[in-house]
Amino acid sequence: MGKGYSLEYKIGEYKGVKVLLYWEAQSSTDEPVEFSTGLTYFDRKTEKRVKLARIDNSHGRVHIHRFWRGQKKGEDLKWRGDNLELFWRAIEYLQDNWKNFVRSVL
Repeated sequence: MGKGYSLEYKIGEYKGVKVLLYWEAQSSTDEPVEFSTGLTYFDRKTEKRVKLARIDNSHGRVHIHRFWRGQKKGEDLKWRGDNLELFWRAIEYLQDNWKNFVRSVL
């Protein structure tokens, strides 16, 4: 596998809590072989970063983990396409739905 790339940025704030979106891709962002994108926030009480959700294509399928539900196994999203298309679709999905994920926790 080629190089790895990653990025993390603040996507928004909810009830005073900053929510971050991150993505990681192995190979390149033009042609990712494996990717992962997710949402996290910093819990002031525990002073730890908390994972809200992650979408990745490990195990040969695109699936979502909803960590606040205690999911250990990812739920198949049944998305089809090449890895580049799926990579950007996963990022857009989390960008469009981050408030729904945060509201489930905070």
